[in-house]
Amino acid sequence: MRARGPAATTPRPSTLLVVAAAMSVFAKGRFEATITALALVLAQLARVGGSWAQRDRFEHTLLAAYRRAGRHADAAALLRRRVDRQPSVPVART
Repeated sequence: MRARGPAATTPRPSTLLVVAAAMSVFAKGRFEATITALALVLAQLARVGGSWAQRDRFEHTLLAAYRRAGRHADAAALLRRRVDRQPSVPVART
């Protein structure tokens, strides 16, 4: 059964704590720990709120962590998912 009402859209406090911890360990150069943390909550970030640019920052951090950890296949997969969900821009077509 799915929750309804405000509780259904409010992020669990643990999501915010995981994001904060991920950013902290990224700053310390612990890229595998960053990957583990951000990969768990990435899909939930839209529920946290903020602008697309703010949520994009966390995805960029995950991408950087993949690259710095030498996980290039994972970085490429993340980039493919980003490109696949971006709408096409009609003015960019020639």
